[in-house]
Amino acid sequence: MTIRRPLDRADLVVVDRRPAFLTVIATLSLLIVSCGVDDPGQEVRTRVPRTEPVSAAVQPAVDAVNAFGTDLLRSLVARHGSENVVVSPYNVAMVLSMASAGASGATADQFAAVLHTTNLPALRAGFGALDHLVATRTGERRNRVRKGNIELRLAGALWAPRGTRFEQSFLDKFGSTYSGGLRVVDFRSDPDAARTAINEWARSSTAGTVGELAARGTITERTRMVGTAVTDLRAPWELPFDPEQTTDQPFTLLDGTVVDRPLMTANFQSGVLTATGEGWQAFELAFLGQELSILVVVPNADSFTHFITNLDWHTIERIAQALTPTPVDLRLPRFQFTTQLTLNDALRSLGLTNAFAPRDADFSGITTDEPLHLDSVLHQTFVSVDEEGTQNRAATVQERGTPKVPAARLSADRPFVFVIRDRRSGLVLSAGWVVEPNG
Repeated sequence: MTIRRPLDRADLVVVDRRPAFLTVIATLSLLIVSCGVDDPGQEVRTRVPRTEPVSAAVQPAVDAVNAFGTDLLRSLVARHGSENVVVSPYNVAMVLSMASAGASGATADQFAAVLHTTNLPALRAGFGALDHLVATRTGERRNRVRKGNIELRLAGALWAPRGTRFEQSFLDKFGSTYSGGLRVVDFRSDPDAARTAINEWARSSTAGTVGELAARGTITERTRMVGTAVTDLRAPWELPFDPEQTTDQPFTLLDGTVVDRPLMTANFQSGVLTATGEGWQAFELAFLGQELSILVVVPNADSFTHFITNLDWHTIERIAQALTPTPVDLRLPRFQFTTQLTLNDALRSLGLTNAFAPRDADFSGITTDEPLHLDSVLHQTFVSVDEEGTQNRAATVQERGTPKVPAARLSADRPFVFVIRDRRSGLVLSAGWVVEPNG
């Protein structure tokens, strides 16, 4: 085990704030509290090198994340179905898998069940492979008429108290799989300084969008482990909307009230995939480079709650497989909102119960110094969708006008579900629903 120098500004990834038509920033914190080394911010790593990614490990990990993601969405419907919600299944699953590296017995079994795997070590290897895959999605992309930058950053870390004697097997499993390190802070003697370090890490990883990940009182002298993960996605459309075509149009709320909201409008002759099924309409818009996309599913009027209550990953897959290229007269609201949730009850409802119970939790794989249990899981996500592109957006070729053919009209003018995914692997990066575009 090696202890690196204290964290300073050079260790933090600082992202410039730039206008982006789509921005998704998600944060997740996982706290394990004690029942009963090293300056703040130092990073602890083993000498075991990162495991080389195995392509065969990607698809099982994708399937597990996506299945977990729809489970998580369904678990939030009862309390949050009447408000806008966005979560990041990959973020939440990644941090749970980090904690699972130190779980044993029935606690480990429950992590496996909730994460839809029978092999936690293989799933953790899959996260390592996904980390490499996602990294390739960042960079300049272009099509015949424009170019721009895709910025997709994933950062994760576990935070532990000074003086902890970590099990070497845990450090090896953790260090060989995850790009984020294990950091030690002074939970016991100076919990507020530890909270400040975590918040600064979150702010730096999201260009200041997350103002306070760990609120006052969240970190106490009894806190023993915190896991954090952030996702930052900024991407231009493959086919941009014209802001001059955005107008206030009717949007029907859940209670049937009709309000005027800004709807982006465009007639796309090509490049958009659509599908219609029993009780829903759907369309998919690609981001520049066509590697990432947003899938929007609009349930029929008066069936939104039924749709999300019964949502599972097989439904999303069937909708995605039904998509075909279609000329479409499209309307999509601009929307921007933040979701901040404590996921304890949601995770318990999915079967992760032992980890939260002081008498039943078994995290002896992390340390045998003292018993640990999971105290809180805090999740915060910001999503913004509008017409604009990122910096460096510039036309390189002028497209000649082509005759328009009749297009089907498809309008997200009532509550809808959205999924932001990697098109090649199918990995869901973020998902949620919009019931009020001004929310």
